[in-house]
Amino acid sequence: MATVVLFLSGLVSAQQRASEEFLEKYRRELAYREIENQRSSVEREIALRRHAQYLETQFIAKMNRFVALWGALVHDYNEKKSSTSRWPPR
Repeated sequence: MATVVLFLSGLVSAQQRASEEFLEKYRRELAYREIENQRSSVEREIALRRHAQYLETQFIAKMNRFVALWGALVHDYNEKKSSTSRWPPR
């Protein structure tokens, strides 16, 4: 009878150790995945900021071109107005 009790207690403690090892591996895996998710989140945020900076740069370039063209139009209008007496046409 004592041998059976020792055998069963050995099985129970072996199962507990295996269960604890499994839980520890599972916790490590969860921690690793959380770190990867945070890293992915940071990388995504960096990509979004770079894209926003790119869009801002494109917008500024287009506005500078518009201002240059508008300035040329105003200059041309002023020159034609001073050289012709009937500007703007009626």
